[in-house]
Amino acid sequence: MIYKNKVSIVIPTKNAGPVLKDLLFMLTNQKTSFPFEILAIDSGSKDQTLNIIKSFPTVRLIEIPAIEFGHGKTRNFAIKKTTGEFIAMLTQDAVPTSQSWLENFVATIEQDEKIAGVFGRHIAYPHASPFTRYELAQHFRGFLEQPIVSLDDSERYKLDEGYRQFLYFFSDNNALLRRSVSYKN
Repeated sequence: MIYKNKVSIVIPTKNAGPVLKDLLFMLTNQKTSFPFEILAIDSGSKDQTLNIIKSFPTVRLIEIPAIEFGHGKTRNFAIKKTTGEFIAMLTQDAVPTSQSWLENFVATIEQDEKIAGVFGRHIAYPHASPFTRYELAQHFRGFLEQPIVSLDDSERYKLDEGYRQFLYFFSDNNALLRRSVSYKN
């Protein structure tokens, strides 16, 4: 299949607040060797979210009624409206830390065609509590030891809840998926 864009970035929004401007600024200023698109799907914002999105002319906006929102349903709907080979999923408050965020994600997933998705760590905002900062750092530190996971021991999977939880974890707060595994056309 031929794709119009290498990556489609999807951001569900509702009353995102001022951090959305930082997010969209970082996304529209990504340094990549490929074309990408940005789609915000809003479910009934009453604050300045829509105005912020509209102030970025390269960001496409789809509005849906709040009653139509469902985490998976809304993301799948948005993905169907995009044209990328890969889908980057971000929440409205997950601001990439560098202009190479998207390039790095694509380089990682393209290392092996069996990689279905990749996710990045969550970094607490400076104003977050010390407990939140510590918890996030500890949680994502575990992935440094084993950055690629796959089911390689069926017996252990049946018997070891911790192993199952380790394999289950995938954060679409900051992730990249192959379109071929994200939904069925």
